[in-house]
Amino acid sequence: MVMCPIKVSSTPEPTGVPNANEMIQQLTNDQETVVRTARSIFPIAAWSQ
Repeated sequence: MVMCPIKVSSTPEPTGVPNANEMIQQLTNDQETVVRTARSIFPIAAWSQ
């Protein structure tokens, strides 16, 4: 397996098996991260057109 030296994710990998409440909290946090990232690239995408 080849390891990529570039960080490709801004969401942390969970360790162990979280309980249901922790899973929902992680899902919420990760979704917020995805939305922030998407919003941050909209100006770049609009500029490139």
